Amino acid sequence: MPPLLPVFAAVNPLLCGLGLVHATAIVMAVATRLVDGTRYAPIAQASFFVLLGVVGILCGASLRLGPGASVFSATSLAVMTLVAVADFRRPGDSGRDA
Repeated sequence: MPPLLPVFAAVNPLLCGLGLVHATAIVMAVATRLVDGTRYAPIAQASFFVLLGVVGILCGASLRLGPGASVFSATSLAVMTLVAVADFRRPGDSGRDA
């Protein structure tokens, strides 16, 4: 019996899960920057660092899955690091509401 949706028959569920973790991590990185200075900042920062560790572990583990998975993992790790380190405020702006 042929699959009902042949396009999705070749999709690897492991790669889909990997993509979901990476997408969640990048969204959390951006959310951490957005809630900076609010009462939610400590929770967001803790979540970010946990996800950064998970993505780092997955980056090493995904080398076994093939070049496509490892490149995606490395890119996610680089984007998360950039969002954590870069300062997106305007010059002279303290980042805190007066």
